[in-house]
Parts: sequence; C-alpha cells; structure tokens
Amino acid sequence: MKLTTLSITLLSTVMLLTGCGDESNQASNVATTQSVEKEPTQKACYDVGETTSLERKDVTGPRCQWQSEHNFIVYSEDLSKPEYPGTLPVKPGYAVRRAKEWPREDLSDASSYDKPRIQFWWNNVSSRDPLVNDYENGYKIWSVKIDGTDLRLVTDDMPSTASPQTFMMSRSPNNRYVAYAYSYGEPLIKAIFDLKTQQTIQLGSARTKPYLVWADDSSYIYFSDGFKRFKYTLATGIKEEVDVPLSENTVIVDGKLINAAGLGVGVYDAKTLKRLYTILPEKEFEDSVDIEKRIYRQIAISPNGKYVWGINSYRKVLINVEDKTWLAFSKEGDEKKVYDKVVNISNDGRETQVGAAIITIKRYGSDYRYELTGKGRQSWKVIQSGQNTITPVLYNADANDGRFLEVENDE
Repeated sequence: MKLTTLSITLLSTVMLLTGCGDESNQASNVATTQSVEKEPTQKACYDVGETTSLERKDVTGPRCQWQSEHNFIVYSEDLSKPEYPGTLPVKPGYAVRRAKEWPREDLSDASSYDKPRIQFWWNNVSSRDPLVNDYENGYKIWSVKIDGTDLRLVTDDMPSTASPQTFMMSRSPNNRYVAYAYSYGEPLIKAIFDLKTQQTIQLGSARTKPYLVWADDSSYIYFSDGFKRFKYTLATGIKEEVDVPLSENTVIVDGKLINAAGLGVGVYDAKTLKRLYTILPEKEFEDSVDIEKRIYRQIAISPNGKYVWGINSYRKVLINVEDKTWLAFSKEGDEKKVYDKVVNISNDGRETQVGAAIITIKRYGSDYRYELTGKGRQSWKVIQSGQNTITPVLYNADANDGRFLEVENDE
C-alpha cells in the first residue's frame, strides 16, 4: 500500500511517543531484575575440625565474624541478643588457619592488659585441615585474656617440628619476656623471647626437665639445664651457676623465693637463698602414711605466692603461705569436687582455671568451702581449629584486682 504524506506523519509521531526500538523495555527489564536480586550469601563459619566430614556444621548470622580471608570467630551466642541477668556472657571461639594474618601480642596496647591473661602452646591447623602446611601445623605460643577475649600470637620463633615441654613456660612479671622450653631432635632448648625487640635468647640445650623462674623485677631468671641450676641476667647476658631450689611451682615475690614441691612449701630469702620457713601439712601423717602417698602429685601456686594447692593420694589442701595455715578437703563425698582440678589459681585463692582449648573457671565462697554457681562457674570452647592446645600459664595476674570473673555477688 502506498503511504500518503499524512500516513507518514502519523507513523513518525507514534514512533516518537513509544520509542524507537526496545531501549525503554530493556531499561524496564533491568530495573525489574535489579529490584528482585538477592543479597549475597554470607560466608559461613564452621567447625574446622570437621572440614573432612559430611556432617560439618555451618554457623551464619551475627555469631559468625570473619577477621580475614582465612580466620574467623564463632561466638557462643547471638551478639545481637540482650544479656539477661544470671546468664553466662557471650564467649568467642577462634579458628586461625593463617597465623600471620592474626594480630600479635603488643606491649604498647594497654587494652590487652586490663585483665589477667593465659599463654599456651597451640598448633592452629590440624593435619586434617585442607589448608594445612608445616608452619600452621607446628606449635606456636599464643595468649588470651582470662575471659577468652583478645587472642594474640606471642611468638612463632621455633621449628615447626618442635615439641613443647608440658607446663614449662613462664612470663616475666613485666610481661615483656616469655621463657619456654621445647625439644627438637636430641637437644632440649630453653629460650627467652623478648616481645619488645622480637628477639630470642637461647639459654641452654641439655636434657632433663627444665625449670624457669623469674625475678620479681624481671631482671634475671633462674633456670635448670641438665642437672645444674643457673642465673641469667638480662642486662649483662651473664650466665652463672647457682645452688637454688627450683620446681615447676616456684615464684619470687617481694624478695622471697617460694618453692612448692613434694610435701609442702619452702620459703627463702631471694638474695641470700637462706631458708626462712617451711610448711608441711602432711607431717602429722608421717608415722601412719607412706611417704609416696603423702607427696603432692599435682601442685599449683598463685602468682603472688600466697596460695598453694596440692593433691595427694588421700586429700587436697589449700595452703596460705603468709599465714602458714591450710585447709584440707576430702577426695570423697561432698568435698570431692571442691578444688578438684587446678592448673592456675588466682591471687586471692578463690578462683581456679584449667584448660586452653576449653577454659573452665570456678569461683569459691569466702570460706573456700563451697563453689559458687551461676556466673561463678564458666566453661566454654575457646579454640575452633587446630589439633592440640596445651599448657595454659597465668600471667598479668594483678590486673582487674586479680579477678578472673566478673561476679556481682561473692557469696
């Protein structure tokens, strides 16, 4: 059909009104698509120990917080929920699969030292983890506040195949130095790591169980190397052989060396090493109980040296070193769980702590005879990755008035 001039004019007008081609329709379709596009799925946190299992449990929402590409924190409860009276505080659990992405302990960060802390050995990636390598699977020294917050890497300055010596680690009173021991093939290395300079000092390498005891002013350390005892002075670097009583539970406080071992406690002048007095709670049984049964097989001492806990074959004792008195607890009946397991003990003797992968803290009443309930007892999983977490050692123990837990009511 032949178009007239009027027809062409009308057709042009319609095209201008509706648009030439599909551009407006395409824009409309894009807008519609954008309006229904879903939010990106949150990357789930999970139990790294179960990464090879078909039953891996993913955690999403506010409980899951990624700190870097490989590391995350899983909280025990939803952080957005209010904390109700009587409920336990929300606790973090850490999965660190790349240690160099995690912050190190920093002496200049005062916020890290407002509470007592524990340091421990941890190989942060297990052999089953797809991201495992020799460095991540090797032991390193870490630290955390006693309430489970503020995880920090202390040092990784040891071979990846090093085997830590259980319970052999000690922090200087000024928090600057950590003394530790590990085996690496034949030698048993004793070393000091300086957090300020990030340098390591090797003290010795002879076999036999090492002891590491700091001066109360952090100026020197007593240590054992083989069957000998030495004093190493940091300012001079001088190492001299000495005759000094040492054990796993020896502290130097206010000019006194307090040594808890065997059957009780010996207190010495820290300079002259003259014995001042001894406390022997089991002496009353020396004629009726064999010495092997009387010896304390497990001992803990508070950082201020005032309280010593010990357990032997038939009872537990809590010794007040200053008053030269003690309380005894049965291992049976109603007192069976009172001071039953102790690794670290607070300066007031009323709080105890065990564990590093799972931290358990107990608080006791003013007469030390009963355990507080509610917030007075807390236990939670701190470590969400890796294979072994061992040797929790208390330091910075005077912070927060020496308190482990925030408890409104002490009774």
